[in-house]
Amino acid sequence: MSSTLTSNPRESDRTAPTERKTLVFFVGTDPEVDPGPLQTAQHFAAIAAGAGLPAQLRLAARSVRRLADVPAQPQGVEVTVCPRAIEKYDISRDQVDAIGGRVRPLAEILTEVAEGTSVLIPVTHSIDDPREA
Repeated sequence: MSSTLTSNPRESDRTAPTERKTLVFFVGTDPEVDPGPLQTAQHFAAIAAGAGLPAQLRLAARSVRRLADVPAQPQGVEVTVCPRAIEKYDISRDQVDAIGGRVRPLAEILTEVAEGTSVLIPVTHSIDDPREA
């Protein structure tokens, strides 16, 4: 009988070396109109970072309009901002720096996705706050 049949797959998965992909939680919704998607993306990114997974909060399109209202993210969550959106909404580099973000073209993220080092996760809906349940 082989050990494959008798071993617990979950135990062997924990010991096998793995390459972790960066989870990119992508938000483009204006938080002034609907704050839910941004809050959901922040929640998922924080949970991922807390579990030791590389996480990125990507702010694009209308989500950049209220950049000053975005709180600093927990350790392990990188914040990136679309350069076209900061130009469109006249956001200064100082405002990006104030939230601990960096300007990054979408083409870089999509290249990582194509290469298999990142996963793009669009967040368009809010979830119920699990802390209120």
